[in-house]
Amino acid sequence: MEVNSKKAQEEIPLPEKLLKKLSYNQKRIVEELAKHPEGMLSRYLSHKTGVSNKSDTIKQRVRELLAKYDLEIRTKRIPEKAQWLWSLNYISSAE
Repeated sequence: MEVNSKKAQEEIPLPEKLLKKLSYNQKRIVEELAKHPEGMLSRYLSHKTGVSNKSDTIKQRVRELLAKYDLEIRTKRIPEKAQWLWSLNYISSAE
């Protein structure tokens, strides 16, 4: 499992300008993911934020806004747990 190295990651700092442009629920999700750069399972993220419909909350407009600050939200299916892993990451510059 991918637990060892990711636990040492630090919280991702979020620009105040970005947070001002997000709705209450969008802000809660992004802030919680920033505190857990290793990612959070979908049920745990819902429990911590109170937002059950995360995919509808984090729409394309929010993803584009995050990209302006070199951030992205990634989702990855974890079949063993029958859940999605949500994470906030820096966009790697491959150019």
